[in-house]
Amino acid sequence: MTSTNLWAQRRREDKAAAAELARRDADAAAERALHAEAVRAEIAERRRTEQTTRDQAARAARAEQTRRARVERRRRAAARRAAGSRPLTWWTKTATS
Repeated sequence: MTSTNLWAQRRREDKAAAAELARRDADAAAERALHAEAVRAEIAERRRTEQTTRDQAARAARAEQTRRARVERRRRAAARRAAGSRPLTWWTKTATS
């Protein structure tokens, strides 16, 4: 082989090696991007699950608060009935003043 042929052969090999390296780099970048997307999706799913749990807990707390207020109103109404008094409204307050 002449030196020109050797140089051309080396150049072809260098180009092939560079192309292979570029392909591997592109594959690695694509893999990293897929992994990052999977991690983001997992984090988003976890946040949605946690938010759902918080929402359910808040709904349960509101329901319990409503139930306790209703029980308290009923208890007070029963105590008023037992005492024989009627509830004070704006017209009974003004009529007796």
